[in-house]
Formats: sequence, C-alpha cells, structure tokens
Amino acid sequence: PFFVVAAIFGLLVHPVSATVYFVSGAGNDTNSGLTANGAWRTVSRVNDQVLSPGDRVLFESGTTFSGSIHVASPETGTASQPIVFSSYGQNRATIRPANNADGFSARNSGSLIVSNLNFAGGGRTVNTGSGIEFYNNIAGTTLNFFRVDHVEVSGFGDVGVHFRGAGG
Repeated sequence: PFFVVAAIFGLLVHPVSATVYFVSGAGNDTNSGLTANGAWRTVSRVNDQVLSPGDRVLFESGTTFSGSIHVASPETGTASQPIVFSSYGQNRATIRPANNADGFSARNSGSLIVSNLNFAGGGRTVNTGSGIEFYNNIAGTTLNFFRVDHVEVSGFGDVGVHFRGAGG
C-alpha cells in the first residue's frame, strides 16, 4: 500500500515535460521544430503551436523573421516553468512585424520571458504598434510575471514595451 501511494505521489510532483522549439531561416514549417536541423521557418508556425509551461521557442541568431509573435490564454507559463522566447547561436534574432502590428503580444498570459531578441518596426510613422505588449483584460486576475531581458526594440510609433490591463 505505501509503495502505491508513494508512486502516485511521485507522479503528481514531477513537472510537466517542456519542449524546445527551433525556428530557422532555412527551416520548413512542416518540420517538427524539435531540433535545429528540423526547425520551423516562420513566426506564423510558432503562433500555430499551443505552448505549455516550460516550453521554449528559440529563433536562429542573425536571422530576421517577418511577423508578430502572439501568445494568448490558455498559453501561459508558471512561476517555476515560464514560457521562454529567445535566440540560439552567437547573436540575437530579429522579429520584424508588419505595419501597425506589435512585435510581440501576450493576451491574458503570464510567466513569460522574452530575451535575447530584437524587435524592429518599420519606423515610428510607419509602424504605430508597440515592440512588446503584455495585456490582461480579465478584471480581478493577476498574472505571475513577465520578464524582458537583453532585448532591443526600435522603429515603433507607440511604445517599446507596454504593460496594460483591465485593473481590478
């Protein structure tokens, strides 16, 4: 009996396994995305993936990717297993959204880390969006945290990094 209880308890305390996804200029969106050699190619493919706590999305350094990264509930990390967006390789990757679009937007999602990436808008009069925007519009809801680290944001007409919410 003790062994059965211990075995069940052990299953409950182990963290959910996280997945690392790779995005490369030489990738293909039909790939698994699970290795640098089997990387996806586009930000659109990243947006199609439902991310779970602990997942990491790594963009190839020195490469520019067109599009906007979008994260929305129920995609959210936890305090111990945030969802991470970053680069792999020697330098930062660049995310270049379309005009009037945010480079990175998170809606009602917390425990997110954005690091070692560049977000490049088309110029403040061309792109009126924000480089990075975290938005919570569910009143009375608290999201764990957001971390922006070693990120360069330029060429946006609104703001570089924007936190806003419904309050309450």
